[in-house]
Amino acid sequence: MLKIMKVPFTTELPDKYNRLIQVGSLEEMFSAVESAGSDVNLIVWRRGALEGDFNTLAECLSDSSSEDKSISYPELYLKSTDIIQPEDLSLRSDFSAACAAIYKDIKDLAELRPGDVEMHTLRSVGHHGYEEADIHDFHSDQDYWRFMACYSGLGTEWIKNEDSIKDDTRDGFYYAAEDAAHYHFQEGDVWLQSGEGLTGRAPFLHRAPDITFNEGDKPQKRLMYVADLAMS
Repeated sequence: MLKIMKVPFTTELPDKYNRLIQVGSLEEMFSAVESAGSDVNLIVWRRGALEGDFNTLAECLSDSSSEDKSISYPELYLKSTDIIQPEDLSLRSDFSAACAAIYKDIKDLAELRPGDVEMHTLRSVGHHGYEEADIHDFHSDQDYWRFMACYSGLGTEWIKNEDSIKDDTRDGFYYAAEDAAHYHFQEGDVWLQSGEGLTGRAPFLHRAPDITFNEGDKPQKRLMYVADLAMS
């Protein structure tokens, strides 16, 4: 089992951080991308928890054997190449609110950025974390903006660029400085994070969290929607 040393963290967003823009809607998020300076690498919509039983839905997705899903233990990706339809999510009627919220995010993104969604997945990640251990180290993504929505479980962990130390042995990987503040997104959060190859823009440094950080150290699956966008 993957072992990660626990460090203190906060779900509060840092105050007056020049690389962060906080917005109040998806429309504002993409307007901010167009006007953001080159120092910005994170745009966040902190909308609060959504209605629906996302925790149980995450469990159900992992247990389902539907042909629309492909499992690469311990994470599950749902329909990674096609637009996800409501019927793909409506596994049981008691998940209707959660499914509707997820589909609305998928549909709204497709309408706001037509043609820009290059790859997208709905991910249910077990408490053991990702199969690829490197994802649990601080790293940057590639040449794109990545859109993410957190529905269940602890959100992505991240650090400020100024609190990082580059790993000289691995491209795109970093260590957190000893006194670095560790931040986590929370359920309901939506954000855009920049990749390593965006011209003149510092990459967003993040990693998959230790799921046992959940309240009471009870393992909980993470449920996220992730989309890579073809925009500069």
